[in-house]
Amino acid sequence: MDKLGVPVPQILKYGKYEDSYFVIISFISGSDIGDIYNTLSAAQKRNIAKDISGIQRRVSSLPPGELYGYTADSLLYKTWTDFLNSQIKRSGERIEQNGVWGVDICNNLRMKMNGLNKYFTNVRPTAFLADISTKNVLVHEGKLSGIVDVDEICYGDSLLVVGLTNMALLATEADTDYVDYWLGEIGAGEEERKAVIFYTLLFCLDFMGEQGMKFDNGNSIPINRKAIEALDNTFAQLYSML
Repeated sequence: MDKLGVPVPQILKYGKYEDSYFVIISFISGSDIGDIYNTLSAAQKRNIAKDISGIQRRVSSLPPGELYGYTADSLLYKTWTDFLNSQIKRSGERIEQNGVWGVDICNNLRMKMNGLNKYFTNVRPTAFLADISTKNVLVHEGKLSGIVDVDEICYGDSLLVVGLTNMALLATEADTDYVDYWLGEIGAGEEERKAVIFYTLLFCLDFMGEQGMKFDNGNSIPINRKAIEALDNTFAQLYSML
């Protein structure tokens, strides 16, 4: 990543101590953009969006993949549509298990996906950083200072992470100006903007699947009625835009 001009921490030392492996990296000043988002000016948000879009553009110069999806997953997919269906299926399984929503909501999103089939079919397995949303993007004194946790690459449509960022901002009731600036920087047209709405809905499903989620150790995420109402409203509003 350093060769691509991505401002990541430097690895200072790594090794093994007893039964555990360790890595020591350099320190980068800054806070996750989501933590200080409301303190940023419009100009600062625009400049950070410009920097992030530039980083993704440089990452996209890496050799394309043969398959689609997250490199950290054991399973990759032959098409981008297959990958998207897998994400809907995963959220659907969680939603069904938790019982807060009905699984029909997943089928509704699949219908919207059919309307964007031409766009998704043309997506190439291009490399992009999948988790630089409202976290992992460090901001110091109003400027991008670094990117952390870049151990995962995704192959497909880099607008996926724009949708994640959009959903993360909506979930905290923040404005989405940063996303608008990001889309402006990459010259997104009507189809790209529709794709971002779809991806935001995809992550809205993901957030829904976390409500009441149960873990193997017997613990679960408490059900938050206010969050449920907010997710319902977000999904309905975005759904009406496609």
